[in-house]
Amino acid sequence: MKPILPLLALILLTGCASVPMADTSLDYEAKKFNPESGKANIYINRGGGVGTALTLQTIFDGRITGTLAPHTYQLLSVPAGEHVVSIGGENQNAAQSKFKAEMGKNYFFDVGFSVGWVSPRVHLDMVDEQTGRLELKDSKRAEASNY
Repeated sequence: MKPILPLLALILLTGCASVPMADTSLDYEAKKFNPESGKANIYINRGGGVGTALTLQTIFDGRITGTLAPHTYQLLSVPAGEHVVSIGGENQNAAQSKFKAEMGKNYFFDVGFSVGWVSPRVHLDMVDEQTGRLELKDSKRAEASNY
């Protein structure tokens, strides 16, 4: 019976979640990777994989900025300085990353789930710009609160 539990959990997590999406023109503009004058771009991207029936809440500097479903991302235009990106969801653990943004630069974070013993584990990883741009190709822009 025990070997069946992880398989059952995986099956239950393979549904499909949805979130409010940004207009396609905003998705196109975001993928030009040009930060606003005096700001930095923060891309928070969620690929596919485990937990497709679940959404993840994004929090930037303690403020909720929105929710991510599989193959969606958010773009936040932020001032230079110290910041904290956090990610979590209902009944899941949370993860956060502290970093220092410089104006005129792009920063990329990869978020998602991995298989856990009882429930999925949330992960949040800063990735380099080349990797981040490549991962965004398959994602669509989700709505995000203005920072």
